[in-house]
Amino acid sequence: MFSWSNRLSSIITDAISILGLMAICYGASSYFLATKPSDMDISVKVKQLLKFNRLDYVRNYSPDRAAFVFDFDSNLTPLFHWNVKVLHVMLYAEYKTDSNELNQVILWDDILERKYLLEGRQSAHLRYGFLNGKYTLIDYGNELRDKTITLKLRWNVVPYVGLLYDQEDVVGQYLLPKQYKRSGPERAKVVYDETYDEELIRSHFSQQ
Repeated sequence: MFSWSNRLSSIITDAISILGLMAICYGASSYFLATKPSDMDISVKVKQLLKFNRLDYVRNYSPDRAAFVFDFDSNLTPLFHWNVKVLHVMLYAEYKTDSNELNQVILWDDILERKYLLEGRQSAHLRYGFLNGKYTLIDYGNELRDKTITLKLRWNVVPYVGLLYDQEDVVGQYLLPKQYKRSGPERAKVVYDETYDEELIRSHFSQQ
């Protein structure tokens, strides 16, 4: 006869094996339950080009930058099936320049957690009539003018069990102006038209 320790060891081993198999099935089911991006109710539009000019935080480096306001209405509720713990949602711009074939810049992001959804502290239906971009679109150089950017909404799924995976949907395109959009000088920032104006910078900071 087997001793009690041998029987207990056998039971524990079988239990671990069964739990492991269940975890694999649990995780694999996420890919079958995942909602296709094309079936999602997603609407993101550029409501306003807030700023479009050149920066000058560092001497001899003044890259183009663009800041946006969005009309954002996206219902991500279908993404939360029973194996989704967290969603990291991000809106990013993708564009081409002569210097770089592919440029990708995140403009806004948020984290949705199941526990907060259940507590009513968050909603998976994101509705913002006037959403300021959390991050500014800054180019490596001065190649943003007259460029078409493609806006994409991407979400990273963190499951309870299984591997992380990403999905995304193209939500629109936006053509940037051929000329910079000028506004008045701001504290610690100087806005330009076409050229670097050192006299404007000097006079601006001398008034601070």
